[in-house]
Amino acid sequence: MPSAHTKRWPRRPPRIGRLFGTVRPFNFITFNTYKRQNLLARDEIHDTFCIYVTKAKEYDVAVGRYVIMPDHIHLFAPFSTNGITLRSWVQLLRNVIGKKLLQLGTHKPHRQEGFFRSPVA
Repeated sequence: MPSAHTKRWPRRPPRIGRLFGTVRPFNFITFNTYKRQNLLARDEIHDTFCIYVTKAKEYDVAVGRYVIMPDHIHLFAPFSTNGITLRSWVQLLRNVIGKKLLQLGTHKPHRQEGFFRSPVA
C-alpha cells in the first residue's frame, strides 16, 4: 500500500522531451542510376553533389554523412515538416547531377525512377 510520502515518478525523465521534442524527421535516402550504370564515380559528380548539399541549407536541409558509389548514392538528411519536401529535394539533386552528366558527355537516361527512403529512429 503506497504511503503518503511516496513520490510518483514520470514515465520518462523530463529532459528527454526537451532534447528530442524539436527534432526534425531524419531520413536515410538511396537512389540509383539507370540500369545501375557506373556513372557517378567521378570527381566532377562529387563536386556537383557537394555544391548542391551546401546550398541545401537555403531549404533548411542539412545533409549528414553520405556515400557516392559508382551506381548509387546513400545519404542521411533531416527535413523540416514545413519546408521543401523530400521528394522535391531529391528530384532537384538528381536533375543537377543529370545536367552535369550531360555536360560530361553522358547521354540520358541517367537515373532509375524513384528512390528509397527509410526514417531513422
